[in-house]
Amino acid sequence: YMSTFSWPSHIVDIPNGCFESSYFTSMSIPEGVLTIGDYGFRYSSVLADVNLPSTLMTIGEGAFSSSAISSIGDMESLSTIMQSAFQGSSITTIGDMPSLITIGDSAFDGSALSSIGDMPSLEKIETYAFIACPLTSVTFAEGLLYIGEQSFVSTQLTNVVFPRTLTYIGSGAFEGPPISDAVFLGNGFVFEGAIFGNPPAATNFGIIIKPEATGWMNPVTDYSVYPYPIKNWYWIPTTLIKGE
Repeated sequence: YMSTFSWPSHIVDIPNGCFESSYFTSMSIPEGVLTIGDYGFRYSSVLADVNLPSTLMTIGEGAFSSSAISSIGDMESLSTIMQSAFQGSSITTIGDMPSLITIGDSAFDGSALSSIGDMPSLEKIETYAFIACPLTSVTFAEGLLYIGEQSFVSTQLTNVVFPRTLTYIGSGAFEGPPISDAVFLGNGFVFEGAIFGNPPAATNFGIIIKPEATGWMNPVTDYSVYPYPIKNWYWIPTTLIKGE
């Protein structure tokens, strides 16, 4: 196993596959690096300790997939996590990412991620992003627009609050988690299929529509077990509505 590496001066990008299947046990990436290339540390099975620079803006496709990376602190400049970046990795915690805009397909699919920090600039969560992670909570900030299909399947979320800015949730996005409360702050928007599963996993599942939210209406009959779009209105079965 190797524990040290001498970085060339003025390095900006770590090339694709540069440390793939390496046997480094730790790595401290220097300030000034902007991008970790695709598959940069993939299959690095003993690389548990990684320090990322505050300058880092992009983590490439599969960069840490199937690696032993255990945690990452705050990343103030990170704007993009590409698809499969941490897929199947040992990562358990990630700090705040104030500049993050996009989380790619399967970014944390099958990883050990249980805790993720604040992401106030996040706009898009792609398909399968957090599938099968033991994630227990996540904060969706105002500005989030899109949550892809099956993105939180089989996580451990117990409640979710959807911001006013959200315009799309994909099919099965929250199928499997033991969610009891799903809170909608904004207006009716597009659902694609049974976003909470059919039926939802939690027996005490319910939907809370905040008073300021508009564009929703409730059918008299329990028409389905999930929000259902029809024309420009969005139907919530009365049996799933909870009070404040």
